[in-house]
Amino acid sequence: MNEANAAILEAQYNAYSTALWHRLPDTRSQMPAFLDSLPQRDRHALVLEVFDGQVCNGGFSQWEGNGYLAEDQDTLLLALPRLKASVQGEDATVVALVEELAGLAIRHVANCDDPRHLNDEEYEYLGGLDDRYYTVNERFRTIYQGYFLAWA
Repeated sequence: MNEANAAILEAQYNAYSTALWHRLPDTRSQMPAFLDSLPQRDRHALVLEVFDGQVCNGGFSQWEGNGYLAEDQDTLLLALPRLKASVQGEDATVVALVEELAGLAIRHVANCDDPRHLNDEEYEYLGGLDDRYYTVNERFRTIYQGYFLAWA
């Protein structure tokens, strides 16, 4: 995809995403019911966008520490295989890597002594996943943006 097409895709996705973000509830406690009320496309889009944003901003540790791993993992584990099935070649490889990394993070946290309060060593493991994600995050973002726009 050339830069002009990528910019158009990003602008179209941003318009869709912004409208969705403006509908978010006022409190975090209302989020599960809000997500449940959304069509599958919107629910999956929000969860993938939050995942990508959290990991890019502060790593898997931030995604876990801010509570998104616990809250969104079930939806993420549905969205990623569906996204992967919709693409081919290198794009499928990128999504497979993201799926693998998310799965590693989820399993790691589940196996910690206290999954709600990780210690420094447990967070260090999550930090080790970050660099692998950063090798594909921009391509992953383009893939999921195109996927949700095509779903419309």
